Amino acid sequence: MTLPRRHRLIAALLMVSLAASGCSTVGKLNPFKGKGKKEAVAEGPRISIVAADQQLTPAEALKGADFYLPPPVPVDAWPLPGLTLL
Repeated sequence: MTLPRRHRLIAALLMVSLAASGCSTVGKLNPFKGKGKKEAVAEGPRISIVAADQQLTPAEALKGADFYLPPPVPVDAWPLPGLTLL
């Protein structure tokens, strides 16, 4: 039993599109990709907040202070964006 010509053509197009999707030139042909120059997040040089020879230590006022973590709770309905799993 052979596939109709239309099914073979669709299968061939799917295989070609899958093979071409890994090609870097396909990304250059995307008409929706912005061609504008990417802006820098921040202008000027980066300045380190913590010096390389400085060590971070906890504050003396926090020594011996206790903290509280609530017990773990199972989540029955976890909201997922766009779909709901049952």
